[in-house]
Amino acid sequence: MQQDLLTKWYKLSGYNLCIQYSPGLAGELGGYLNIAPAEAGKSHLNLDLRSIDPGQLDQYLPLPAQAEQIPDFTLLLNRPVTVRSFRGDNEQWNDYQGYARSYVSSTDASARVVILAGHDILPLYTDMLFTYNLVNQLMGCYDHFAVHAACVDHQGAGIMISGNSGRGKSTAVFALLQRGFKILSDERVLISKLNERYWGCSVSDIIKVREAARERFFPDLPMEQAYGSIEDEHYFRCSAISADSWRSHTEIKYFLVINRSDTRYSSLTPINPTRAVGEFFPVTMKAWENREAAAKKFNFLMDFLSALPCYQLDFGTDMTQFADIIRELAEGRTAQ
Repeated sequence: MQQDLLTKWYKLSGYNLCIQYSPGLAGELGGYLNIAPAEAGKSHLNLDLRSIDPGQLDQYLPLPAQAEQIPDFTLLLNRPVTVRSFRGDNEQWNDYQGYARSYVSSTDASARVVILAGHDILPLYTDMLFTYNLVNQLMGCYDHFAVHAACVDHQGAGIMISGNSGRGKSTAVFALLQRGFKILSDERVLISKLNERYWGCSVSDIIKVREAARERFFPDLPMEQAYGSIEDEHYFRCSAISADSWRSHTEIKYFLVINRSDTRYSSLTPINPTRAVGEFFPVTMKAWENREAAAKKFNFLMDFLSALPCYQLDFGTDMTQFADIIRELAEGRTAQ
């Protein structure tokens, strides 16, 4: 089952990423990423993605005979996909029923994916699951931890916003983007520590905009510029919204837990980092992570929260006033 593969090289936070993939997948993979290209050399992270016939699945990437099985869950893609997962000490297998199978090793920061020829899943999902998600996951091997949060930048100060769905996180980010803030990501950021400072990094410049939000915040945004659309969700590169609106890196200075408010004006209230844990960890720590990796990530994130000023953001309806108080925070004009 030897295949002739195409190869792409990238540089991410000083690490070389090598992606090899079947020619037939060229239209499905890599467009979701925005990482600097690199010359071939020593690889620190490896992705191997191949298209195979369904009958070759167990031969090419068998599931483990003995490993801890995680309870099945369902991914809601353009159709529901049942996922079976298995976890070893430093390994993980995911079987996406009728679609694909993956193997990830945290020992050598590598992943193998086989995608079944003739599957009916939209290419956008394939790109998100098997390039964007896996690159974020593998960077954990080098102490760059993926978290579920949005991050914006104002004059070099990064502000991270966390909260469960429905709290107004996307609305807040779009309002800031509309008012001149730069954005790293509206949903996932890599956090690392260097020289006693914490840094945020994003590997994609694509954000998800629901149709109602597009009409409210970006009414002049042409639909033909969307990277992809799924029902009322549209995926746009930040450059389509405004030039120079995306940042790949920023120093994170503040952490906000967002709560939607029924009032007009937004407010910031300092909180103990332990209050942020209850909001941040359930959406960031994943059940499928192996115990050693999960403990490492947990300890890192506890130190991260303890090192930053944390605030509860009560998010009001006046977007201009909201942007003003976030700008004041970024510029150090808010009382700690």
